Amino acid sequence: MALNTDFKVKDSLYVGNSACFVNQTDTPKILSAGEELFNIFVQQNEVPDICNIQHGTAIATFCYDGSADVTVGVDATCNTTWNSAYTTTQANSANWNEAYTWCTTNGNNVIDTVAEGNAQGKVAVTNIANTTTQVDVAGLQTNDSPQFAGACFTGAITTSSSIDGRDVACDGATLDTLQSLSGDNGLTFSSPSQGTLRITELDGDTTDIDLQVQAADNVQFAGICATGNITTSGTVDGVDIATRDAQVSVLQGLSAANLDEVVCTSQGTLRTKNAAGTCTAVDVGLTTGDVPSFAGLDLTSVSAGTDNTVLILNGSSVATDEIDSRVWGSTLVDGSGTQSKVALWSDGDTIGNANITQDLNGDIQIAGGLSATSTLSGDGSGLTGVTATAVNFPSVNKNDIAAADKFFIQDASDTGNKFTTYGCLLADMAGLGISVDSSDSLCVAGASGLSNCTLPMWNDGSGCFQDTVITQGSTGDINISGGLTVMDNLSVMGTFTCLDTSVSTTSALSVINTGTGPAFYAEQTGASQPIAKFIDTEGGQMVIGDTGNVGIGGSVDNPTEKLVVTGNACITGNTTLGDTSSDDLTICGAVINAPNLASGTRDDSEVLVRNGNNELVLDGVDSKIFGDSLVDSSSTATCQNQLPKFSNTTGTIGNSNISDSGAVVTIDSNVSIDTGHKLTTKASSTVFSEEASFTDTVDSTATTVTTFAKSGLKSVEYQITLVKGVNVTTFRVNAVYNGSGQCGTTYAIVDAQAASQLANIEISSGSSTIDLDITAASDGTTAIIQGTALYS
Repeated sequence: MALNTDFKVKDSLYVGNSACFVNQTDTPKILSAGEELFNIFVQQNEVPDICNIQHGTAIATFCYDGSADVTVGVDATCNTTWNSAYTTTQANSANWNEAYTWCTTNGNNVIDTVAEGNAQGKVAVTNIANTTTQVDVAGLQTNDSPQFAGACFTGAITTSSSIDGRDVACDGATLDTLQSLSGDNGLTFSSPSQGTLRITELDGDTTDIDLQVQAADNVQFAGICATGNITTSGTVDGVDIATRDAQVSVLQGLSAANLDEVVCTSQGTLRTKNAAGTCTAVDVGLTTGDVPSFAGLDLTSVSAGTDNTVLILNGSSVATDEIDSRVWGSTLVDGSGTQSKVALWSDGDTIGNANITQDLNGDIQIAGGLSATSTLSGDGSGLTGVTATAVNFPSVNKNDIAAADKFFIQDASDTGNKFTTYGCLLADMAGLGISVDSSDSLCVAGASGLSNCTLPMWNDGSGCFQDTVITQGSTGDINISGGLTVMDNLSVMGTFTCLDTSVSTTSALSVINTGTGPAFYAEQTGASQPIAKFIDTEGGQMVIGDTGNVGIGGSVDNPTEKLVVTGNACITGNTTLGDTSSDDLTICGAVINAPNLASGTRDDSEVLVRNGNNELVLDGVDSKIFGDSLVDSSSTATCQNQLPKFSNTTGTIGNSNISDSGAVVTIDSNVSIDTGHKLTTKASSTVFSEEASFTDTVDSTATTVTTFAKSGLKSVEYQITLVKGVNVTTFRVNAVYNGSGQCGTTYAIVDAQAASQLANIEISSGSSTIDLDITAASDGTTAIIQGTALYS
């Protein structure tokens, strides 16, 4: 664009950092909104006097009318015209000779057109002299083996071999045979997974058939149309696709659309951008879902670490596993040892010294006691520190030991050798309750005074045992000549006969039946007497009357009904009421089945409820629960498609200003989006715009104002107003973001006063947002920002 003479420029016209500086091969250019500032201020139809427009070598004509249209004519008759016009006189002219030399040398190298060649793998290149050359494209001849990252064939693929080792023609014939069975016999076919054919019969039975086209199969096809990637470790009809792809990239690099930049937008993806601004995403086969294969890995740059996680080969795949950190040391076992010492596990994985030493002669020394769980053999001749009369043990055994018989012992107090007698051993072993009988045996103290068939007891006063009052007869019955107090459970396997009518217990009486009969059986033969009566001393009783009626509470011994409850009753199960009663009934979490309860209405709309005391009482409810609606409504007959809202504070709902016809949502009022929220308009699931307002206080030093999230952001337009008292400045900012960098331009600056409130503004990138760095003319300036961001 260009500014005409009617454009008024004030002091607030701002360029500064809002322009993008683009480095050219000759001189840098200052751009504003993508246009050179120099061209903006050139008047219409005006050619700047600094321009020197002329045609160059091999240019037949050059026409520039002062507008954007430029016509350049290339001399296509360089060889013929110049050769015929060239003379000796002209050769003496330096300019003529220079032009002729360039034309004869390079004229045929200027490409006019590029077309399909006359054979596979050839490109027809025609220069301006109309000479066509057939150029071979390496890797695309009939005997080449190209490799492609993906291929789509609209025609048939012919191969004399198989594809990945699979005979596709054979599989096709098999599939044709299976398909011929459908329809006539009522069969339907589907494919639940890759390479699987599912046959469904009329009765619903299914059969899955493996067509041998699974991921690991070798399949051969007569023709393939693949809309996605085709991966092969070999060649296709002898063509190496990877090599050809590299050659195509070289050819593309020679085209007019040279790459301007290459950036990585996500894992495994390159994005190329040519000079024309066109972006192309290139999948390099290393995204998260890919399974790359490497002939070898160079790990020389991997630094050392301290973690104990290592790579292992788990079958055919590489996995990680944890190892013991001791593998990084000089030994795999914790601990240290001393020469000639036997090793001892001091814990589950540490070895230290034991108390056993074996010297060079083979002798073993034990620095401590020796305990044998089995027999120690030998004649004892090698024992030291033990004095014995005989070297070998005697072969004669003495069964009857006399009190005077002696034993050799080692005194533990002074380590000297002594002896003791058998009588001394008996006397030493005798103690409380045990005494020496005669001279060579131990017996129970007081045993001589005990009676047969009488249970003894310990008399601590006399230090011996004596008879108790408990005896056991020849039939096994136990008799107690005194009272019996049982401090714990009492179990009776036979019949319990009570000779007295009064049984008293000081603790609980528990009856546990392990047989098949009732745990407790009570039978009453007297007339007008209750079968059982249970009384609480502190008040309350339960009676099973003479006829089996049960009375709970009160003092009635013979209740007149099957169940008489005096007082409140809590029933936790289902209760069936056959008639009504005026008595109070408390139900704790039960379900009431009342088939004879008649329906009715009450003017005051009362219902049964459970109060805080678990009592059933009447309580009033809103009469709307008995009508057609549970909510009061002030809506009219035109409320269809209207969204409801509360019209008062008592629960009445009426029409709002929002309606939804199913296709269009209409808001018939002003709309306010609260602080911190955005208005999003979607073009698709991934392409959308966001509109939001921001405000902050900015100073005479740069103040960062965070705005939109930068994830997926492509561009954003801001309308910004700076206010300080009566001073107001408004302007617009346009910014773009390419995933790694941002650039913006400032324009349409309007001031309400002579001096602008804007000193500087820049687009910056925060950790997750695109930000505005605003510098105002003075501190305490309020920035009001309205923005629209575009995402994809």
